[in-house]
Formats: sequence, structure tokens, C-alpha cells
Amino acid sequence: MAGFWGPEIIEQVKAANDIVDVVGSYLPLKRAGSQFKCLTPFKKERTPSFFVNPAKQIWHCFSTNQGGDVIKFVQTYENLDFPAAVRLLAERAGIKLPEGRYEGGSGDEGAGLKDQLLDLMERVAQWWHRSLFKDPVGEPARSYLKGRGITAETAREFRLGYAPDGWDSVIRWAEGAGFAEEALEAAGLVIRSERGGPRPIYDRFRGRLMFPIQSESGRVIAFSGRVLDPMAKEAKYINSPETILFTKGKVLYGLHLHKRELLDTRQAIVCEGQLDLITCHQAGVRNMVAPQGTAFTEHQARVLKRYADEVVLCFDSDEAGQTAMARSIPALAGAELPVRVLRLPDEADGSKNDPDSFIRAHSVERFRELAERAVDFWDHFLDHLSAKWDPRTDRGRMVIRREIFDLLAHVADAARRQQILARAAGVLRMDATLLMGEFGRHSRVPRTARPTPDDGAKEAVREAWVKPHRLVESLLHLSLHRPDAIPSIQRRLDPVWLERLDGAALLNAVFEAHSHHALEDPAAGVEGFGESERGFLSGLLARQAPQGDAEALISGALTQIERLWIDGQLERRRALLNEGPAADRATELHREILDLRAKLDHLNRLTSSLNPPT
Repeated sequence: MAGFWGPEIIEQVKAANDIVDVVGSYLPLKRAGSQFKCLTPFKKERTPSFFVNPAKQIWHCFSTNQGGDVIKFVQTYENLDFPAAVRLLAERAGIKLPEGRYEGGSGDEGAGLKDQLLDLMERVAQWWHRSLFKDPVGEPARSYLKGRGITAETAREFRLGYAPDGWDSVIRWAEGAGFAEEALEAAGLVIRSERGGPRPIYDRFRGRLMFPIQSESGRVIAFSGRVLDPMAKEAKYINSPETILFTKGKVLYGLHLHKRELLDTRQAIVCEGQLDLITCHQAGVRNMVAPQGTAFTEHQARVLKRYADEVVLCFDSDEAGQTAMARSIPALAGAELPVRVLRLPDEADGSKNDPDSFIRAHSVERFRELAERAVDFWDHFLDHLSAKWDPRTDRGRMVIRREIFDLLAHVADAARRQQILARAAGVLRMDATLLMGEFGRHSRVPRTARPTPDDGAKEAVREAWVKPHRLVESLLHLSLHRPDAIPSIQRRLDPVWLERLDGAALLNAVFEAHSHHALEDPAAGVEGFGESERGFLSGLLARQAPQGDAEALISGALTQIERLWIDGQLERRRALLNEGPAADRATELHREILDLRAKLDHLNRLTSSLNPPT
């Protein structure tokens, strides 16, 4: 019947998509007799329970008791309805489906918003791609790519584009293409003005080089836009908000192009940015992915586990990069993925390197050599902490222990924990048995509720998020209204002071956003945060800016924060003394208490002369 997808169309799509090829593009299948098998993607397991039968063209997961044909697999894996899965497979096989709907009763009319938005995002990506290569307005973006050494071929592989510099370019294009304003808003392509007026909505991306964010199967689900004018006041990067298509904690940039190389090498190099990854891809390094501006989430780690047996982190060597690296460890450790660190040396003039700048300044061969010699994460982490905090001082040892203990709590293997603690004991010049005992006591201390590392689990994030402590709130308020004060705060703030204060993770995320120039326009910058955090930060922006000298405000807040931390340390050491430790440990605790009391007396004198921040 013309215009309808009858059984013959469905069978044509299935026949054109061999189930082993399709499933193998998602999962690392291995032959097992006449079948293929792998670990199931639907739950955590150690023994493969997912089987594909090429003779019958079916799959079955014994762990979850699911199975079916190739269409059912795409439906289940991609979380699509039947028509959307058929469209994806037809597109993969180059089959043009007739206009209309599926005879089974769920077609265009009932395919839902998700299917409509996928079509919208694909067509917007095509339009912006044409603008980059064929439209005169795309010349600034073409010049930028040329200056960065990105070839036209590479730009086409990554489907780069250019969003014209206009407040309603996408809106006018959508009108001609037949898309409603509601679809544009649901896809995150426009922003609704809170002030009303003649322009209720306007384009989110204007005058930017566009990076399509593609799912594991290659569907366009979001965008990242980079400003081209280095003197622009606005944020360097603007990303799509989370939508029904896009959850930033569930996507790995570049995965759809690099799956085969990841499977072949069983190693994943993780970098921070899209241009880093694109430069490496162009140079031939293709076992690489990048998170979407966040530390690794549990979901991303589970996805990567299907393709790789180890992860090599290649983040910037500045403090923001090192912080992001450490924040990735809980999820990667939870997935039982060994982690190494690729260290990029600074240039002779002291400038920092990232993969993009290093390959352009040196060579891809040199980059590969450094990747082969990547060091164990924990050795790198101990070196970094020792350079930042002197392990010969009481304070240095205290901070290093705390940082190590906090991350080590995510390592499940007891033998591995003992190895790491033995190395740390050498750095701290402590008895390894004593350090292991301290870690055991530390791991039993209840931790303040923090957001789950899986940014994709929205409900869990909402439950875990709590309003920041009033002193952390004062630093957030100052940071948003006066971002120029952030370097001073970071320079003077000891991260360990925040360990028991609600809001520490949010404050660090704001600092990280500032390091990526996302707070040059604070109102736009907070759009990249989760729903609860975004609402709280927007409220701080709506308040009156802090009045007075920034340094005085910083001093007042930090003095009180340090005082609270010292109070907590004193309480902890008194509790340890009550446990009746050995004589040498008791002596050490008494000495630490005296040192802390001296610091507290000094801070009390400072606090009495300062007005608390509002």
C-alpha cells in the first residue's frame, strides 16, 4: 500500500542489516562456536551472557531475559520506539522509506517528540554544515579551522558547521522547513526570553563554529558552539542544554567514529576538548574520546568498559585539568578500569600544552611515545599532591592523606588499595601499617551527601543535591557577580577546608566553568549546570552584587571556613584519642591538637576584627 510501511518494507530493512554487523558496531562481540558473545550492555556482569546467533539473525541476553531481531536490539539499546529504530536501520543501509506511517499502528503521527527532534537536529546539522562550506557568511569559521590546521576532510568527518550570526536565523530557517517553535525549544536550539517583549525566543547559537554531538550510533543529539572572536565578551563555548535526546553524562564525544579503533587497541585515551580530539583524529590517533565538559560519569565508564581494557587520561596540566582528572577516578574505578596518565611536558617558555598544541608543535609520533609511557594514575596523583603540598610538613601530610583517602575509597580491590597506600606511605615517610589503619578509620566516617557521579541519573542528582553552606554560598555569590575574583579565591582556598561543607562540589564546578571562560557571561554560563544547581545559581545572580572590596570579602569568608575546618579536625582527633591509640600515635595526636589550637587562636583574633560576609 503506497505511503505505508508494510511487512515487505520491514523485511527489506532487516535483510539489509546483518545482526552481527549491527550489534558489533555497538558491542565487542567475540566468536563462540557458531554464535557470538560479549558482556551484556544492560547490567554489570563478569561472565558474558549476551549472545548473537547469525544463522537465525537474533540476539538474547540471559542476564535480563531480553532478545529479538536486529530492530528489537536497536530499540532496546538506543531506547527508541519501533518506527525510529526502523528509520535508523534504513538510514544505515541506504534504504529510502516511503512517506507515511507504519501499518502496525505507530508511525509518524505516534512516533513521539523524540523522533521529531532527531529529524530536526539532523537537518539543522546539515544546514550549518552547508553554511560552513558553501555560504560566504561561513568564511570566519573556515579561516579559523585553517588557522588551527583542521582540513576540510576532517571537518566533514566531524560534520562541523557554522551558525549564522543572527538572533533569529534558526527560527526563520525552521519556519521554512516546517518545524514549530515548540520543537526548537524542546531541542535546545532556542532560548525563551524571561523578559517577554517582541522577541519571546531567540537563537541559542549565533556566529559560532558548531560541533555536532553524536550518539554512539551517530545520530545528532546536541551541539557545542565555539566563539570565533578571541576578544568576544561572551563564553568561549556554549553547549546544548539537556533534552530528551541529550544527557551530557551519557555521551562520549567521538565514540561513534572511534569504536573500531578502541576495540582493536582495547585502550581509550580520554582528552578534555573537542578540538583536542579532532586534531588527534586527523593525525591518526583514533582510540580517543572526550566527556562533555564534565568528569567521567558511571554511565560513561560503563560504556567505555565495553570497548577498552584501560584508560589513559590526557587532561590539561593546569589545576582545573588536574581537578577534572581526579573527579574522573570514582567512576572509572567503579568500572574496574585501570587508569594511566599521559603527561604532556610544558614548553620552554613555561606555557602549558594540550594534545592539540603538542601535536602541532611537535609530532604525533612524539605524542604516541608519551602515550606508551603513560604513568599509573596513583603515581601521578602522589607526585601532583607532593608538588602542591609539602609532605615534610604536618599540614602537607594531613592534606595529602585526606586527598588520597577520599579517592581511594572508590577502589574496590583491597589488594590494590594496599599497594597504593604503601606507595603513599613512602611519600609521606610514614609506617604503611599505620597509614592503612588511618584509612580504615577514615572510610568509616560518614560523608556529607554529594551529587552522584552519574550526571545522567537526574532523579538521583535531585535527591543528593542540598543547599550550600552559607559560607560556600557567599563564595558562589561573589564568584558569579565578580568572576575576576575567582583566581584569588582559588589561590587562597585550601580545598580540604570544604570537605564537610555542603556545596563544595558546586563551587568547584563554578571554578572549572570559569577556567573554560564560561562565566564571561554568567547568565549563559549557568545554563550548563543541572536543574537544581542552575536554579540556585540563577537565584544568586538575581540578588544584588556583593558590596565592598573583593579581597576583604574573600578574607572574611575564608577565615570563617578555615575556622570551621579546624574545629572539625580538633573534634576528630579528640575522638581518635578516646579510642585509646598506641603511645606514639597518641603523642602525635596531642601535638597535632596543640598546633590546631594555635591556628584557631590566631583565626579567632582575625575573625573578631572582620564582619562576616552577607
